[in-house]
Amino acid sequence: MFLPKDESIRRSDQWEAPQLPNHFAQYAALDVVASYLVFQKASEIAPLERIQHTSPAGTPVGILVQEGGEVAAYGTIAETQPSSLGNIRVKVPAKSRLVINVETVVVPSAAAILHLVPSQLGKTKSGALTFGQLQAASSLSSFQVVTPLSLLVFDLRDQVCLICYKQNLL
Repeated sequence: MFLPKDESIRRSDQWEAPQLPNHFAQYAALDVVASYLVFQKASEIAPLERIQHTSPAGTPVGILVQEGGEVAAYGTIAETQPSSLGNIRVKVPAKSRLVINVETVVVPSAAAILHLVPSQLGKTKSGALTFGQLQAASSLSSFQVVTPLSLLVFDLRDQVCLICYKQNLL
């Protein structure tokens, strides 16, 4: 695809002005849209690496409502990956689960698959509570859940902001 790049805008000194003219903002927005479209097509050709059981602690992740679905919550891979969290086995033979520190709930009504029941420390129940209920019951700013790898994606929210920053849009 052709992306028109007006030489007079591209090389203008007005990029340093505190307030950009509308046609400059449109020019910059086209760069962001074009970058996003290139990213989408490249992802179809070579999809981004998936979260693995060996992904490092602190890696920002999104927890999906269901495989291929929308993100229900955001968090990070927990520093400690115990054999079990309460009665929930984390280290299973398939190496298909991780403990996630949930920090932001996007879809409060989404069921948390594996978690501790807050009122009965140490007891667990599969899918018994929603992310919103777990967040409300937590006395901390975050809480932990055990999540199947198939429901984890990389949290790329900051990457979009980084692109905008590099394009002088923020």
